[in-house]
Amino acid sequence: AVPPPQALGQLAAYFADPDGLSRAVTANFLGAVREQEAAFRAHLEATVAEIGTEERALRENTRPGAIALLVAGGFFAGVALLWIAAGLPGLSADQARLVVAVALACGTILAGFGAFRLWRGERTTMILRPEAMAIPGLDRPIPWDSVADLDMTLGRTGVVTRLLLPPEAPFPQRVPGGRKVKLDARRCIVTITAGLPRKMTVQDFADLIGRYRHAAEARRILAGTEVSSARPANTDIPISVRPAP
Repeated sequence: AVPPPQALGQLAAYFADPDGLSRAVTANFLGAVREQEAAFRAHLEATVAEIGTEERALRENTRPGAIALLVAGGFFAGVALLWIAAGLPGLSADQARLVVAVALACGTILAGFGAFRLWRGERTTMILRPEAMAIPGLDRPIPWDSVADLDMTLGRTGVVTRLLLPPEAPFPQRVPGGRKVKLDARRCIVTITAGLPRKMTVQDFADLIGRYRHAAEARRILAGTEVSSARPANTDIPISVRPAP
């Protein structure tokens, strides 16, 4: 806005070149604003570039649990074989055979389940993309812009991630192929329970999800600034100075 005439007149009474001074102050101010905008834009671009453009699949690390089951199964089987070799004092032959059979059955079941988990490999629990999160068992990805809130807790079976979607966002539906996914359409909450990926702590997992959310927000802001910058802007500020009466 152009200053009122009386203010410009008072400025001319104190400075020899108020017109040039006004232009210099305006140029300094605009330069500082542009520098701040450039730094902010660089920060947004770095936030977007941090996650890259490729999708990232997170797989549940089931190997430690599978090995534990194999060890437990081997322990039961070893105890059963030891009883067969050493006998069970104080028990009749039928009772001893029953105890050994139960121990062998437990060992076989545990070891078999552990071997199955090793054979099956690590299951994909999430697929992180720059624009959305895809979850096996849901019919559609969940855009990061549609996540109103997110919280994580550590449970006995893994990390429990709760996504709160806004009421106007399309709510996903369950499809075959998913597990440990709960849908609460009334409260617009999607709950995913999954084990941590290999070599990742709970904090690492939370930080990774946070980086994708921040990158989506930065991309949205950049898109808005590009639209604004495409509009013609008038940066010329008319300045006229009248000498003081």
